[in-house]
Amino acid sequence: MKPSFFHIENFSCGYPGFKLSGINLSLEKGSFSGIIGPNGSGKTTLFRGITSSIATLEGRIFLKGKDLQLFSLKERARKMAIVTQFTDTDQISVEDYVLMGRMPYHHRFQFFESKNDVEKAHKYMQLTDVFKHKDKLMTELSGGEQQRAAIARALTQEPELLLLDEPTSHLDITHQVRILDLLHRLNQEMGLTVLMVIHDLNLASEYCDQLVLFNEGRLFTQGTPEEVLTFDTIEKVYKTPVITRTNPYSNKPVIFLVSEKMMKQGGENR
Repeated sequence: MKPSFFHIENFSCGYPGFKLSGINLSLEKGSFSGIIGPNGSGKTTLFRGITSSIATLEGRIFLKGKDLQLFSLKERARKMAIVTQFTDTDQISVEDYVLMGRMPYHHRFQFFESKNDVEKAHKYMQLTDVFKHKDKLMTELSGGEQQRAAIARALTQEPELLLLDEPTSHLDITHQVRILDLLHRLNQEMGLTVLMVIHDLNLASEYCDQLVLFNEGRLFTQGTPEEVLTFDTIEKVYKTPVITRTNPYSNKPVIFLVSEKMMKQGGENR
């Protein structure tokens, strides 16, 4: 049987006092997947474990059938790119920031970017609509523009797998949709496999074709948005009453919160 494009096998990682354990997860090439769950459920811990920000305690991670531990740092960076929640906004121009994504392709004694490096950086800056800001400092960009620049830098690595940790956090609804529309286009047009941590269940439902739900340090369930975002599952994991309906345009689940005020009114009207 052909191995999955990306496969996590019996994986454990964590910190003193919190540990993820027994995680098994597979992604097919070209999939767009979201990791969801309450605060403290283990979403970001898994992300840091996958990206080697924290040590693996047990298990293995495979990319195209090869154990990630066997990849050199350069080889890993050419296959897998990471966009974190907070963008490094030091006093650096947008163009220089994006060009840092070409470092995995530099030769041992290469100190300057090649013409090919610059061409690729400009290509992805145009694709993410930050080329017009190339001479600005990163600190001069808005939050949404900084996030697009971070995605441009990740794309200049020309990865096959893009990992993102809450790419829409701290953004208004306009920039949230623009970022996710961009990721969806990259997924559809370039065949880029996307795995992102995301808080907003409705955005996760609308854009992802697979969801992985965490709760209390364990993988609670996984599947399509229709399979995962049921009202009983959400109420069990998030411990919050909700109503689920279907978006009439996309046919994806939509989650409506029910306030304490409405719960009381509902009880009084019975």
